[in-house]
Amino acid sequence: MKDVEWLISVGDLIKVMTYSIDAYGKVSYGIVIAKEEENQLFLFPSVDVFMFDSQKITTFPAGGVEVISGKYL
Repeated sequence: MKDVEWLISVGDLIKVMTYSIDAYGKVSYGIVIAKEEENQLFLFPSVDVFMFDSQKITTFPAGGVEVISGKYL
């Protein structure tokens, strides 16, 4: 896992699909506030994201977010 470079950092603007109870997908945006590369609760790296629409902090796995604007783009 040390050979894989994860190109996301704190402060990046991200896009993520969120789903409601009725299974309709909605595009949501947020900003990365913390990055967890080794976490015992999750098998894969994750990020804590402040979501603009809900005004809450949510944790997403690495594969579930798309970087819109960031340091590495």
